Amino acid sequence: MNVSELSKNKPATMAVILDNVPALQSTTTCHETAELFRRLAGATGFAVLQDGYPIGLIGRDDLTIKLATQFGHAVYGKRSVAELMFKEPLIVEISETIDTVEHMITTGYETALTAGFIITDNGQYVGMGNALA
Repeated sequence: MNVSELSKNKPATMAVILDNVPALQSTTTCHETAELFRRLAGATGFAVLQDGYPIGLIGRDDLTIKLATQFGHAVYGKRSVAELMFKEPLIVEISETIDTVEHMITTGYETALTAGFIITDNGQYVGMGNALA
């Protein structure tokens, strides 16, 4: 059975759109996060982890807005990214279907449209998903 036959029989899961974006530790500074966004131009957000498990998400746009204020770098640069992260991001298991996640995004997780969402395997971080993928 080839891949096209498999996709006809089983709904596509998060494994299809998984992006191996590095995650941040909760102690990572906002300055370090901004630098990582500069190096990874395509990343829309990063998962923030504690002991391998996601505790939040920081979006590129959200961090950029905070740092772009008059004293943004001075005020936020050395602070932990955990202080600015979105604490209730969309977190889905890798086995979840694309259709189910689309429904979740449209019924309460609109932030996933700009910052992405976190994909886990048994609760542990494996990568990011992007609603525009």
